[in-house]
Amino acid sequence: MSTEVPPRKPPRPTVSDVESELDATEPVSRPVSAQPPTPSPPASQQQSTKQQHREPSQQEQPPRPEQNQAPPPQQRQSQYGYTQEQPRYQQSQENQQPQQPQPQQQQQQQQQPQQPQQQHQRSGWTNFFNPDMTPTPCFTALINEFFQHLDPKRTGLLSPETCAEYIDACGAPMSHNVWKAARAKNPRSCDVADRELADHYTSYGVDFVLHPRPPPPAPSTSTPFNPLSIFSNSQTVIMEHILSSVPSVSGNQKPMLTFNGWTNLMICGTLLNPSSAWGDLNRAMRHYRLPIWTKWGEIPREMLPLAPHQPEVERVRVMHEGARINAERELDALQARLRMEKQGRQNALDLLDDRRYVYR
Repeated sequence: MSTEVPPRKPPRPTVSDVESELDATEPVSRPVSAQPPTPSPPASQQQSTKQQHREPSQQEQPPRPEQNQAPPPQQRQSQYGYTQEQPRYQQSQENQQPQQPQPQQQQQQQQQPQQPQQQHQRSGWTNFFNPDMTPTPCFTALINEFFQHLDPKRTGLLSPETCAEYIDACGAPMSHNVWKAARAKNPRSCDVADRELADHYTSYGVDFVLHPRPPPPAPSTSTPFNPLSIFSNSQTVIMEHILSSVPSVSGNQKPMLTFNGWTNLMICGTLLNPSSAWGDLNRAMRHYRLPIWTKWGEIPREMLPLAPHQPEVERVRVMHEGARINAERELDALQARLRMEKQGRQNALDLLDDRRYVYR
């Protein structure tokens, strides 16, 4: 009978065995020199070497030189920016004092905040009115150029026909063209149109003068468009005498606008309605092709006021009210004169005959 012996287990490694294995597998960091180890220096020498090692760290920051004092040549390559070619002392950015701006720089700095106000300087147009709403030289030059173009003979006066032509060039409606609208009601005569235009100038307080209007040429009696062609020669003479005896509303005089009146009318119209005046001026310049329009182009909207000037609106309202009162007085006086003339004719008939005539 045989017995089996169990296999023996390997012995458990101890701590000393593990440390010995680690020492055997550790790589060699540096070759071991065959020379014998040098003896360590004495303690006094070690302290001196430590002081030598500390001195460079203390000397890394050299003392800053005093102002306007040149450093020695060996320090020309320091952090202060010295070079051998430039021996003068230069302060670092930390020690530099702020330089005072030169006069040219001060002028540029003063002009910088004014740049946003000078818009449209490229085109040449500037504001048409000062803060107190008086016209600027730019607007005055435009008004003068319009007047010179409308008055080629340099008479200093503008006729009603010329003013009506300018209003048409602005693109204004017929209701704004007083003389032309009144002339359309009676194309054969300018009497009523001249009177209405004179009243219009008076209501706005502009300067004008009255000049005699030459009578229109007598139409030919042979043309069928003449209303007197239906009468005989003797009857035509009588009708012409009757028509010539009719009193003229305007006194056969036409209102001529002066340069001062033209300037006042342009300023008043612009202050009353700046938006409408802006379009009217641009259209008129484009129509007449003024040199100022060719040079500077269209007028920017910012050159005119944004809204009507209320003091000017109130002034015109007061003047219109005064003109209305004067017109009513003149109308009352005319009606009284007509009633008196009618009563005088009736009294004359009563003296001639005792019969009573009644007009129906």
